[in-house]
Amino acid sequence: MNIKVNDSKVLAKLNKLKGKISNASPLLKAVALFHLRETARTFQSEGKRDEHVKWKEFSPHYKRRPSGKMITSKSKLLQDTGTLKQSFKEISESPFEIVWGSLLDYAPKHQFGEGKTPAREMLFITEKDKEMMKRLSHNWIKNQILSVAKGGR
Repeated sequence: MNIKVNDSKVLAKLNKLKGKISNASPLLKAVALFHLRETARTFQSEGKRDEHVKWKEFSPHYKRRPSGKMITSKSKLLQDTGTLKQSFKEISESPFEIVWGSLLDYAPKHQFGEGKTPAREMLFITEKDKEMMKRLSHNWIKNQILSVAKGGR
């Protein structure tokens, strides 16, 4: 007894799926956009986001901002002119990698601390962020599979 299976349609769909998944740029862009929104939230809350701690307050010797404005009780950390906050963006992209951050030369000084400047992390990943990245990934993979199964490109 011989059983002959024509798997050409299945193989064609698997090849289509392989082609779709081999370019993860849409997923990576979604992850980067999510993190850019979270970075904006981090600035708004002055570092306090999910389990991450609030940024260290202004040093007592620090009376004026770089712009020359006096520091008051309403002054927000790292938000003198808004340049740093607005500098975060997608920097580069490939099918398997996306880089986001700030190209300002003083951004690392604030992220990691330097001299009298305390570290005030702007870019970090929380447990909630990890969960969101998992959801984005699962949804993207599921949509790619469904698209191929339904005969999409």
